[in-house]
Amino acid sequence: VKSFETTGIKVSCEQTLSFYGKKYEATGDLKYASKLARDLKSCPSEPLYLKSVLALEESESDNTLKSAWNVKAGEVYLLEGNMDSAVYRFEKGIELDAQNVELANQLNLSLAKSFLAKKQFAKAGKYAAKVDTKESYSILGDAYANSFQVCNAGDELKARLVYIAAYNQYKKAGDTAKMN
Repeated sequence: VKSFETTGIKVSCEQTLSFYGKKYEATGDLKYASKLARDLKSCPSEPLYLKSVLALEESESDNTLKSAWNVKAGEVYLLEGNMDSAVYRFEKGIELDAQNVELANQLNLSLAKSFLAKKQFAKAGKYAAKVDTKESYSILGDAYANSFQVCNAGDELKARLVYIAAYNQYKKAGDTAKMN
């Protein structure tokens, strides 16, 4: 019997789960975990996808590959809305592959956007501040601008300072539309 990857046949998540999922569940063999992680990446909400990714991360000795497995797990947690686990996995991925600045920037921006969407402005700012790009400055501006109600507390001077801080970030980003 040829494996799915050598035949060029596209298989559904259900077919993958039926074939490799049963074998992995029965044996715990990492070769099946690897196949599940590869073939289920288009359906990350499948619990067995995350289980296989975590098993592969735990068994990996190479830090770069271990980092990649942590990132995949973090992405699943982010999709599920489990921010604490996503942050843990992303930060672990950054730590394990410390030389990969591009990865760190990508993950920090992803966390910043997610926290901004959840109206956790201080956390959004924390992760956006770790990156030096126009996009990160725009996110910082949004965090400042959206935190107006929290920081304002009826103090007109504080309110103006919040808007000045937002304006300055938008200026760094070159985001003239948000500067108005």
